[in-house]
This record gives sequence, C-alpha cells and structure tokens, in this order.
Amino acid sequence: MGRNYVRVHIGALSVGLFLRRPVAPSLDLADRWMFTGLSACEFKRGSVMKTSQNLESRRPVLCASLGSTGLLITVVVLLAALTAAAPKTADAAPGRSTTIALTSDETRVVVVNRDANSLSIIRVKNKNGNDVSNKIAEIPVGEEPRCVAVSPDDRFAFVTNAISATVSVVNLAQNRVVKEIKAGTEPRGCALTANGTLLYVANHTEGTVSIVDTASLAVAGTVQVGGRPLAVAITDKGTGNISDDTVFVTEIFAELNPDFVDPNFDGNGEGRNLGKQGVVHAFPAGNANPPITKITLKPSQIRALPPIGPRQIISVTRRASSSR
Repeated sequence: MGRNYVRVHIGALSVGLFLRRPVAPSLDLADRWMFTGLSACEFKRGSVMKTSQNLESRRPVLCASLGSTGLLITVVVLLAALTAAAPKTADAAPGRSTTIALTSDETRVVVVNRDANSLSIIRVKNKNGNDVSNKIAEIPVGEEPRCVAVSPDDRFAFVTNAISATVSVVNLAQNRVVKEIKAGTEPRGCALTANGTLLYVANHTEGTVSIVDTASLAVAGTVQVGGRPLAVAITDKGTGNISDDTVFVTEIFAELNPDFVDPNFDGNGEGRNLGKQGVVHAFPAGNANPPITKITLKPSQIRALPPIGPRQIISVTRRASSSR
C-alpha cells in the first residue's frame, strides 16, 4: 500500500487508514483496497473520490472490516493536521456579473454598496458550519461600485467602479484595497474566467470590454464590441484551457428588428415592443483580438394588431359595466 497506508489490528477488528493524494480528472476513479475477511473499501466515480475539486480526494479515509462477518464501515475522517498538508483546490465554475458573491468555501459574502462607495464582507458560516450573519468589514472602494467577482482561491475580490472608471482589487485576508486598475469609461459588469486568471469588464459608455490579467493586476487587452455593454458571463467547459470557453456580453439597449412588419407604423418597428430585438456579443476567452459573434434575441414573430378605435373602447367599457 505504500507509506500512506497504516493498518491497526484490535482483536477481530481490522482497521486501515489511507491518505490519498489528489487525483487527475482523466484517471479512472475506481480504486479498491482489500481488507481482512470478505469486505473491501471501494470508491467509485460520483462518491467520495469524485474529482480533484472535492476536498474528499485529499481527506484520510478510514475503512474497517469485522473478520468473516463481512461488515464494512466507511467513514470519512476530517483531521486538520493531515488536511493542512494538502491545500484546497478551488472549485472552477462559470463566471457572471453580480452585485453579491459567495466565497468558494461558502463562509463569506461580499456585497457592493453603490450609494456608500464601499464593499461589505459578511460572515455567513462559522468554523462549526453553522449559519451566522456577522459583518466583518466595510471597505471603501471607488465611486459607484457596480459589480464584484471573487477569485477562485478566495484571496481577492474585484470591484468595478462606474464613476471612477476603475477596478478595485480587495485583499480578502487583509480586508483592504491593494490596487486600483484603470478601466474604460463607466465599467459595470464583470466576470472571471474559471481559473481566475482573467477578469472581463464591460465598459458601458465606451463600448468596450477590458481584459485584466489578475496576476499582474493590469489591463492586458481591450475588445471592441460597440453599443452599450452591460453584463458579462463566461462559460466553463472544464477542459482547463480558457480558450475553449466563451465570453458573453449583453447590450443594454435593443435594436430594430428587421423582420418586424407593422403596416400602421411604416413597418420599421420604432416605438413598438415587438419591433425590437436584444443583442448579445460572444467571443472566445483568452484572446485580445477575438472574432465576435453577434447573437440577436427576437420576440415571437407576431404581426402587429390594428389599433383599437374610440368606438371599440366605448363598447368594451359598456360590456364590462353591464357584467358587474
């Protein structure tokens, strides 16, 4: 079994302690260790040894068997002294724009306070895993904070400030701003790539998206999307390569729907709800000059109804009054 395996015999009870190392997702996750008697300690995909994102892949596992009875007891033992030697791997996940974010360990919430120009940090779970509600700190940031993104390792929070045209980098261990990054005009939405290496910031009135390198804490590129970008979302395909993921940027204003037909308003859709279509820009992550795909979101293709005349309104009113 190697140096990581310890076995103790107490009478008829045979106990094995095995400390596993993190397992690459590409490996077969079916591993088996046989013990005394007919029982075994077996771990399959979807259970204890799910992925390297799971803390269980680095926890010691206690397996016991009672001789010939075949009784198997599997207990996940949490030993602080042992798990300290294997630091947690942060969970990867799709990124999106938000004004409130939860740390990956689910112990703290960070919230932007738009009117107070600050970032609040609130503890929502204590060391025992119980729900709490304790304000840890309120940190001054730039003017009119709009969005916050927390790094996968929970070390930093990135806050976009619309009026200041900056991104405040907040150290969540020190509870203070450690860097102000100059962004475009009126930055609003923001999102991190799954691995946390790049931060995408939608510059609302500039029509651009800034790409911030979170290692150097500097703008590494700018994507010209035009219009009035508002929110950002980034996929996570789980390949470990951010170039396989896609950045989506929404426009706050709609545009005319060229397929809309309205005989009463010259057919151009201006001033008509069904005459407009939403716009989303999509481009690959990790590229400072990416090809941009325009996605249009059109309402149902329903032709405009003729306007209701005064006589029809009076008739409807009379019918409604007589039915009371």
